[in-house]
Amino acid sequence: MEIEPPEYDALYDVINPEALDSLFAPRENGTSRGSGRVEFVFCGYRVVVTSDGDVDVLEKTGGR
Repeated sequence: MEIEPPEYDALYDVINPEALDSLFAPRENGTSRGSGRVEFVFCGYRVVVTSDGDVDVLEKTGGR
């Protein structure tokens, strides 16, 4: 029997990658921003993007 994975929307259709990049880009005056992270749920997974460029995809845990 063939098992097909579920179909997902492309991440860039859900999250604007340019907007995400701009959160961590230097300010207009050229100074760098402090460290930070953005977390969101996508297709049942928790996605964590940090200001140093790491992207982690983790199993979503209950409660959030």
